[in-house]
Amino acid sequence: DPAGYFTTHNRAVRISLALLSEDRRQAAIDVLEREVLRSPDDPQVLYNLAAIRFRAGQYEQTTPTAQASLRVQPYNVSTYRMLRESLGEEGRHAEAKQLARDHSETLIVQANHAYAAGDQNTAAMSWGAAVFMDLQDPGTLIRNPDALGLLISVYHQNASKVRPIPFRDMPEQMRTLAGRCYAQGNPEDAI
Repeated sequence: DPAGYFTTHNRAVRISLALLSEDRRQAAIDVLEREVLRSPDDPQVLYNLAAIRFRAGQYEQTTPTAQASLRVQPYNVSTYRMLRESLGEEGRHAEAKQLARDHSETLIVQANHAYAAGDQNTAAMSWGAAVFMDLQDPGTLIRNPDALGLLISVYHQNASKVRPIPFRDMPEQMRTLAGRCYAQGNPEDAI
């Protein structure tokens, strides 16, 4: 909704994106840096600042900004991937691997707490993000029986955003999830 964009997006983000469209990358970064000082926990500002820095190859500045963004919005898959790639570009491969191991588990714990507290929205977003962070190993999540329905729903919503993976190449956990769906009489969800 074009009209809604102006009410839902931070003004500094809109200005920075306009500057970026005019090839004024540093001016866009400057606007967002000033906004971070005023609104240090605004996920839109942090994400956009990290993304512009990342595209500019400013990996040393991208990393702390992406980390701050994930502290505010830990289920943002784009920020997670940007942080992981930024760490890799900096040569910090061990940290990137540790992030890949730990972040999905952190999201699952957060989702479990949200689910127990009745916050279905946060639970779904966190569980879904855990699946799509690293599709290769969503093991802990798949073993959580409370997550099955939400996993299927999130997968249906996001399947078009990931490249198709042939069944034989899927990690065992994904085959297990498909098997559980099939065993429960849901062949469409299994597929």
